[in-house]
Amino acid sequence: MNIDTLLLIFGGQTVVLGALFAYLGTIWINRIKTNEVSQSNRLLAKLQSELKKNLSRLSDRNESVVHTHKYLVEVEYNHYQKIWDALTRVSPLFDSVEKNLTNEDDISVTATELHEARVALGNTLSSAYPFINKAIYDMAYLALAYSTKASACLWSSDTTIKPQNEIVEELSQFKLYAEKFYAYNRNTGDGIHTRTAAMVSFHDQ
Repeated sequence: MNIDTLLLIFGGQTVVLGALFAYLGTIWINRIKTNEVSQSNRLLAKLQSELKKNLSRLSDRNESVVHTHKYLVEVEYNHYQKIWDALTRVSPLFDSVEKNLTNEDDISVTATELHEARVALGNTLSSAYPFINKAIYDMAYLALAYSTKASACLWSSDTTIKPQNEIVEELSQFKLYAEKFYAYNRNTGDGIHTRTAAMVSFHDQ
């Protein structure tokens, strides 16, 4: 049986060739699909691997950022505690000056305590400055400045307290400086309260 007979049996040349092309086309389409799926799977696997690496790097970086932020918050908060402790050490000494004015020994002790307390406040602010809110630092510094002026009303030199009569003459000016100190002390306390509340709120987010 020759090819012409086969073509005649199976319906002619056009039909057979059409069927053959359809069959071959199906094979190629399947191959193309298989290759595309394989390439897509390889690409997907590559993308997943890169994504995992990037997520890992971001996680490590975020962990470092969170740790650093937590450390800085703790440092700042500790400085506020120290500043407030230093301010509250100064505050009661203004009233003690007037109460002890009639006793030379007592006024000498009070004047020395006020001097030491304001020096300690100055040292506390100096060490805290780079790590705290500037507005709070400025208010606390003004409180320090007025405590220094008040203390100067009690001393004739770095080592000698003024005579009692001279302190009495300076008392009205001393009280004025004390009132200024109290005002900036309150402002500093309000600033610390607002700032630490904001820090806690941000940390809880």
